[in-house]
Amino acid sequence: MKRKIIAAIVAAALTLNVVLPTITANAEPVNKEVQAAQDQYAEMQANIAKITEKINSYNSQIEPLVVNVQNNKQEISDLQKQMENTQQEIEQAKEKISKQEEVLGNRLSDMYKSGGEFSYVNLIFGANNFSDLINRIEVATRIITTDKNIVETLKNDKENLDNQVKSLQEKTKKVEDLKTKNEKELENLQNLKSEQEVIGQKANEAQKEFDKKYLSRYEKEIVSGQLSVLNNNSSSISDLKSAISQITDLNNSQIKSPIVKQEIQDAIANGKRLISQKEAQARAEQEAQARAEQEANRGSNGNSTSNSSGSSSNNNGSSNNVAPPSANKATAQAVLNEAYKHLGKPYVWGATGPNSFDCSGFTSYVYKKVTGRWIGRTTYDQINVGTPVSRSQLQPGDLVFTSAGHVGIYVGNNNFINAPRTGSNVSVMPLWSFYAARRIL
Repeated sequence: MKRKIIAAIVAAALTLNVVLPTITANAEPVNKEVQAAQDQYAEMQANIAKITEKINSYNSQIEPLVVNVQNNKQEISDLQKQMENTQQEIEQAKEKISKQEEVLGNRLSDMYKSGGEFSYVNLIFGANNFSDLINRIEVATRIITTDKNIVETLKNDKENLDNQVKSLQEKTKKVEDLKTKNEKELENLQNLKSEQEVIGQKANEAQKEFDKKYLSRYEKEIVSGQLSVLNNNSSSISDLKSAISQITDLNNSQIKSPIVKQEIQDAIANGKRLISQKEAQARAEQEAQARAEQEANRGSNGNSTSNSSGSSSNNNGSSNNVAPPSANKATAQAVLNEAYKHLGKPYVWGATGPNSFDCSGFTSYVYKKVTGRWIGRTTYDQINVGTPVSRSQLQPGDLVFTSAGHVGIYVGNNNFINAPRTGSNVSVMPLWSFYAARRIL
């Protein structure tokens, strides 16, 4: 039944691909054909998102299975170690009991050789007086009690050994049961992964058709944040450099549209020009401040000192324009820069980098590499770290979850970078749905 529903969703998306008209670049916004195409564009995006969510729902089923398999393997390993230790203890105890039985046997043999139970008669009749008789009886009683206790101890030790052997047998049975359970869960896991791969292939085909018709528009949305920074005269040097680094990685690994590539090149050139201007301005202000300080040191009059102070004050105001960003913002930029380095690397289920990733493996790798902090291996771990954030509060660097089974890193402008699914690569894409978000930085 599941497969039929999934097939229906995929078929619907692929059908949309076939009938969608290409948007004419020079058409008027009010044109009905353009409006219809825009509506179909949005509908197609929504349908692809549904397919992707279905793929991610498999992750929600797969990850618990993986955890169970790993836990079972660990429990099997622990039980096997316990069994080895218990087996050694059993062998040592058996050896001890054997020696005790040998000692006790020798004592009984000696007693019978010396007269056995008649020796007690001799003991009684050999007493010199009544008091000596009482003492002899007490000694004999203690000897008998001691021997009896030794026998009882041996009996208890044997019972304990029997219990340990029984415990070992139970643990062995449990290990076998766990192995059988693991085999079944691994089989289920493989079946789910196979189904996911089939749907992933369908989704990739739908995405290719979508890109063919709407590539420039789609890719323009992906780089809109960086383009905005690079074309803004007020952007700081730090932001400009980060934007150049990120958009260069995108251009080299993901962007295909010639139109968007040209826009990127123009924006990079503008960004570099702004950086040169701002750095030159900063140097000029530093030189002016240095000259003013030299004049003050020569003992210039109060007026020149005042001018020097004014120059220093102006410099401080200018420095604020090119000052480095706050610590959190700087860390967020570092996280994004690291994430962008891995654009184009393949999605491999269960991979944690650096050459391939699954969704949570990608986010855990990036955060660990930049911050040194371990945020957990699975989406179930990561959704509980940091501070919860609403969609309206999202900031670059936040973990963002499109479902309980899929996570990426928010990059701004309603886009996020993620390892999407089997058959695709690490990429930046629009945030098609919102389930939760966490702020780590």
